[in-house]
Amino acid sequence: MSDKRAPPGPADDDTRAADARCDHADAGGDAGGDAGADAGGGTGDGQGAAARAQEAARAAVVRGRDLSREGWRSFRARSVYFQLRTGVVLLWIAIAALTIALAPPTPNDFVVERRDLSFGLANRTALVIVNQNSGDRDACVLEVQGVETDFDSRRLAPGRWRTRPFALAEGEKKTLFTEELFDDRGHSPSYQLEVTAARLFEDDDVLWSGTPARAPGAR
Repeated sequence: MSDKRAPPGPADDDTRAADARCDHADAGGDAGGDAGADAGGGTGDGQGAAARAQEAARAAVVRGRDLSREGWRSFRARSVYFQLRTGVVLLWIAIAALTIALAPPTPNDFVVERRDLSFGLANRTALVIVNQNSGDRDACVLEVQGVETDFDSRRLAPGRWRTRPFALAEGEKKTLFTEELFDDRGHSPSYQLEVTAARLFEDDDVLWSGTPARAPGAR
């Protein structure tokens, strides 16, 4: 006898398609389940770490409190002389810290100001130096940088000038005008000088440096 099978019909095709859809659904479900489990595991790990950190912090607080109590009991068990001596030392430290905190600030050794004085229809620049508490100085030199302005109010090129050495006793005030400043060629700036930086020194020691504060006043 010959074995003859009927060719696959439409019903068989539908069955195979349904099986394929089921397999795809199973694969998607497995993947989603795995991803959800991983995400849930990550969240659980984060919460566990936070809980462990809180527990460690609480343990540290408890440990610190226990150490403080043990230290206090040990201190109380010492002799009265030891307790008094420790109290005196702590009181001295507290007084020293309070004295430093409340002490007035030490004044600057020097004060350097720039003043604009009336000079006819214009102004002239003066530099005032006060030696507050730096001792007597014998050879001070003031070096300035700035921009000079001519009588037509035109700003000229910036430059650098310095004075010749001068004495400045402690507590003394000295006023310098622009004609007492000289550049490398021996020329003085104009009467009006916008000072951007200054430096007061003696030999190699810088006594003061900065930008002179502008203040009104006369010589």
